[in-house]
Amino acid sequence: MTLWTRRHFLATSTVMVVQRSLVATQPSRAITIASEPLEQLGDYGLGVRLGASEAERAAMLLGHRFGIVHSGPAVARVAGVAPAQSDVPVVAMRGASGDECVVVTETPVEAGVAPDGAVLADWHPEFRRYGAGELNERFERAYDRPMTSPAWHGWIAVKAIVEAALRGEDLCAELARLRFDGHKGRALTFDPVSRRLRHPALVITKAGDRTIIEVVP
Repeated sequence: MTLWTRRHFLATSTVMVVQRSLVATQPSRAITIASEPLEQLGDYGLGVRLGASEAERAAMLLGHRFGIVHSGPAVARVAGVAPAQSDVPVVAMRGASGDECVVVTETPVEAGVAPDGAVLADWHPEFRRYGAGELNERFERAYDRPMTSPAWHGWIAVKAIVEAALRGEDLCAELARLRFDGHKGRALTFDPVSRRLRHPALVITKAGDRTIIEVVP
């Protein structure tokens, strides 16, 4: 069972009110996401699972239905690696984003180089700012392990699809113009040319027993 802090409950309730105002005139929808069996996807699959549990609650509050399937009809797919072809929009952690309905969330290597003695990462279990601490706590409570970069990518993939689906029927178009929160201090968007997620990276350094985490554009 997932335990929510008061801060997370209030923040989620605010988001639900905003989202409810966005979809108040829309009929009830079934938002179904396809995925490989989550147990085969390691930490990425755990992130998808956490995102799905939160999306199920959000969809229910808004009068919609949400689910993850391994086969059958779906509005979109999440994947650790982008497939060569797909008949539905895909949010993948890595791979080529050649199709207009395939977007990738991993920060490309060329996006930045960490200083000497530092590590560049997309997520870290000790990151606390911008609500990241609450997300890390929810993940660790659910799975008894720290949240890693792949787990964050699985969680953010589900979040992007659900928020886009709540805004309109054309999921490709909605993903392209989506602005949403990923607990990194600024709104996340997908680049219209590369179709990669634009989000800050984390620079992690050690100072004795302390872990110092800086957010870089």
